[in-house]
Amino acid sequence: MTVGEQRNFGVRHEDHEEGSKLMTSEARKSAFYSYFPDKDSGATSLVKRGYFSNLQQLVGLGFDRSDSAAVTVLCSSDPSEGIFLWPSSVLAHIANVNFAGCPKIEDKQLRMVGYLTELFYDLMIAPQSNVSRSPGFEGCLGIFGNTD
Repeated sequence: MTVGEQRNFGVRHEDHEEGSKLMTSEARKSAFYSYFPDKDSGATSLVKRGYFSNLQQLVGLGFDRSDSAAVTVLCSSDPSEGIFLWPSSVLAHIANVNFAGCPKIEDKQLRMVGYLTELFYDLMIAPQSNVSRSPGFEGCLGIFGNTD
């Protein structure tokens, strides 16, 4: 998932490329980078499925964050302008969620749309092929890793 005014698929790809080098402890904990490390990372993991350089980034759903019409379609609470329902109670809840780098409600709505599309992806991918362990909606609900 890539959201935010300064984020795009190219920037996110560069982040992943850097992470695949396994230079940080955080990157070494990542299932994705363990499965697909950089060829020069020195990774000897038994779970390796290939190298990062063998992967090709595909985008199933995206929009241009600088396109104000696209943002309006995603964030408008007016049903004649937008494609999602944003009841005032939901907007009030989203306003209280502390997303890093998301000071405005519109930024938070876009983060929620990103989580929704990530959920669609998670439902479609076979569990054995899912290499992501990143939290999604859990952050909004305050249940990072907990099932209670």
